[in-house]
Amino acid sequence: MKKLIAFVLSLCVLGGAAPTVTHYAPDMAIVASAASSGTCGENLAWAVDDTGTLTISGTGSMNDWRWYSIIFSHGGPAQVEFVEDAAPPWYDLNGEITKIVVEEGVEIISYSAFLNLYNVTSVELPSSLTAIGSYAFGNCNSLKEIVIPDSVTSIGSDAFAKCYNLTSINIPDSVTIIGSDAFAECYNLTSINIPDSVTSISNFAFYHCSSLTSINIPGSVTSIGYRAFGYCSNLKSINIPDSVTSIDDSAFLCCSNLESITIQNPDCDIYNNMRTINSGYDAIADESYFNGTIYGYSGSTAQTYAEKYGYNFESLDEAPAEPLLGDVDGNEIVDGRDASMVLTHYALISANKPGVITDAQALLNADWDQNDIIDGRDASAILTYYAEQSVSKE
Repeated sequence: MKKLIAFVLSLCVLGGAAPTVTHYAPDMAIVASAASSGTCGENLAWAVDDTGTLTISGTGSMNDWRWYSIIFSHGGPAQVEFVEDAAPPWYDLNGEITKIVVEEGVEIISYSAFLNLYNVTSVELPSSLTAIGSYAFGNCNSLKEIVIPDSVTSIGSDAFAKCYNLTSINIPDSVTIIGSDAFAECYNLTSINIPDSVTSISNFAFYHCSSLTSINIPGSVTSIGYRAFGYCSNLKSINIPDSVTSIDDSAFLCCSNLESITIQNPDCDIYNNMRTINSGYDAIADESYFNGTIYGYSGSTAQTYAEKYGYNFESLDEAPAEPLLGDVDGNEIVDGRDASMVLTHYALISANKPGVITDAQALLNADWDQNDIIDGRDASAILTYYAEQSVSKE
């Protein structure tokens, strides 16, 4: 039997008051009976002591508790659905739990495992952990910081959504996936790092992180999703590396204090809408506006986008030249020196010693046949190319 409870989420709007924090809980009648210990996985146990510490011990993955789902459009009315007898067994003690300790051996924190534990101020995670599931720490309103171990590879959707008092979080280089809404409405989050292991910034990932002032997007990222940074009202500037090939609709919606956005890729696919980059909405003119400046290369899609919507644009000069295959030393010439560097590099690597080529682009340029191996064949091919070019110039 499912019980549907409707409510309205109090959301912060530009220039509005701080959000009202509400704890959404089902009737106690549909929650597991009171207990202070039990099992929570095939080889896992849980216990809550008299200090309010919830400890998860054992090995493997926690059970999946799909007892709670949110159906809503961001910024609008919402409905929450609670599924009878499906809540985590410690949920009826949620007001008493102030600390979570996940011991070594636990590999996966499941869907909504610690959702709505609104008095939790401290969390300890083990080095055995590989994944943090969707809604895992959602609405943990008292949590201010958390350290994610470098064994974690994925952070699920809404994993830390509505952690209103979370101020900082460090995402390790091991993480390759950050789910949609992962940090949505973390109103007090001031800084966050995105590691260069992440290739895309999902929809709503940092939506309404209104205290965020800066963020570094690494060169591994290729796409920025729908409303990924929407309503980040204190974001001042952002640099989008040339690895990013697409920016989705409303990615920077209502970033009211954004002064500059630099788009390094001259061919970046910027969603054709005034809302994609804007400071707000003028109800009288019935259109979006942007008070900052878009920086990009002359003739770039950034310039086209800015000019179409009347936004300020400043050129970064001409777009950089395409990387030149075979140009290992970076002097924009392919010659014998490049071939010599490749041969030396190959000899050192073959002897289990550090190679002479360390720059990422130089390594790509050295791999002439593009087989992900730098060896004598690449050196020979570069030398042959240099000889042919030299003859053709005579």
